[in-house]
Amino acid sequence: MDALHLARRFFGSLRPPKPKLSGEAWLRALLSATEDALFLAQPSIDRVHSIECALKARDLLGIQATGSVIAASALHDVGKTDARLGTMGRVTATVIGRVVSPRVLERWEVGSGLRQRLGIYCAHPQRGAQLLAAAGSHPTVVAWAHEHHMARDEWTLAASIAEALWQADR
Repeated sequence: MDALHLARRFFGSLRPPKPKLSGEAWLRALLSATEDALFLAQPSIDRVHSIECALKARDLLGIQATGSVIAASALHDVGKTDARLGTMGRVTATVIGRVVSPRVLERWEVGSGLRQRLGIYCAHPQRGAQLLAAAGSHPTVVAWAHEHHMARDEWTLAASIAEALWQADR
């Protein structure tokens, strides 16, 4: 993840906006009932990010922006919800995720307290993919939640779709 993207998300989270009702209604109409429940469980700042990503993906992909692709763009971060971290906790988790080994983070996930929440946040791609699979989401939605922090050569989605989803998240 690039520093500019992280800085924008950080400063935007200091005064979280409320989702615009028109964008929220448009997105929610495309989601299944179980996906909608996952969307609504997110904090306001993440719902706004979801809507922004979905709108950007739609604009970038045009006719290729199927419902599953829009849902993939919107729901890629749903795995963060269970961490229940505020802005500074998320900043801390992001830094920790870059310096602590994945093995240690996995142990933290099954612990308790702040360490557990940091571990959950760092594992949000895997957790999101599990939540979306359990919700019956299209394989594209599940795959993007799992892969959105991976290197491009690890993406399994069509390159043009994955690149647009990645760009929409910026």
